[in-house]
Amino acid sequence: MSILNKIIISKQNRWSKSLSSVGSIIGLVIILISVQIYIDIQEIVNNNPNTITSDYLVLSKKIAKLSFLSKEKSHFTEKDIQDLQKADFVEDMAAFNNCNYEVMIEIGNQKGNIPGLHTLAFFESIPVRFLDTDTDFSTWDNSNNEVPLILPKNYLDAYNYGLAMSMNTPQLNEDLIKNLRFKIHIKGNNTSTTYIGKVSGLSSRINSILVPEPFLELTNKIYGTTSSKEINRVIISTNNPNNPTIVPFLEDHQLTSNSNLHNNNIIKQIIRGVFSYQLIIAMVIIIQGLLLLIFYSRMILFSSKKTIERLFLIGYLPITISKAFERNLYKSYALIFITSLVVTNIVNIVLANQINKYLQIKTGIILSPHVFVIWGALFFLFILINQINLRKKLHQML
Repeated sequence: MSILNKIIISKQNRWSKSLSSVGSIIGLVIILISVQIYIDIQEIVNNNPNTITSDYLVLSKKIAKLSFLSKEKSHFTEKDIQDLQKADFVEDMAAFNNCNYEVMIEIGNQKGNIPGLHTLAFFESIPVRFLDTDTDFSTWDNSNNEVPLILPKNYLDAYNYGLAMSMNTPQLNEDLIKNLRFKIHIKGNNTSTTYIGKVSGLSSRINSILVPEPFLELTNKIYGTTSSKEINRVIISTNNPNNPTIVPFLEDHQLTSNSNLHNNNIIKQIIRGVFSYQLIIAMVIIIQGLLLLIFYSRMILFSSKKTIERLFLIGYLPITISKAFERNLYKSYALIFITSLVVTNIVNIVLANQINKYLQIKTGIILSPHVFVIWGALFFLFILINQINLRKKLHQML
């Protein structure tokens, strides 16, 4: 076997070998890091659904351009609701119930740190299962004059970074605002009353003031000025926010969403397109590197043709000669693939640190198991292809 090793080494062209090895390493790094980046993006989307899309969508009817002339209100028809219930992307849904009376909220006083403020408000309610914050809605009953409310988080942001800054009043955090109490003046149907309100939680999902469903049903019954049951908004939970049928469905039914699904889908398509483009480039580079390695091994075989023929004559079997060549190539492949894995890991750590630094999003610095699976599959594919090539050429030389 030492004779065969000497023959192989003596016939090697280090320049050709280095060129094919470097090409293979570059291709492998590109494909492995592309897979890792794609997996990281998917994890970011799954762990932070609001970064691109949400599993919950609030839908409303589009307002016609000339609606102010006809004075017609946009609302869901019975067919709209039925179509939504049948849609494959809808897992659960509920309609918003809204108040039919006048609401005035009185906050603070002139003697306290918070300025006195009177503002009109509008109450809505949805089933508790659609809320994104813990509340005590389920504990409210008719005997309780204190009403829990859920405010949109952007209301607090608007106060802290708008009103508080312009009026030189204290900014409020979430814990403090939950300890505040304020008056809720309700008027309608020729009668009025006052409740005490408290903030039970802040919602990033719903951009309106929510109250317990029993409270809204009771107050609508007493103070409501209309008996209309028209549905203005619905909330749905979807089993697949990436479903490509969502945007066309909304457009066909003249619906709008609280999430910009059209732009989100474009972003996802761009991400997939870039990923596919990177994979194609990487595969081209890898194939070129593989072809160079195949050409390199054939070059050694042809340059050693006379020596190999003599080895056949003195009793060496083709399989023995083939294994000697394969063993030499295995060492080269091991070096190529180990180097590519090390470089991929370094690139991944650098990218993870940069993403964390500039985007404040944490991604894993450890390579995904999928990367190792692809790495191993390509390693065995390289070995298999070159093994077939070597044995085929040796048999042709017999």
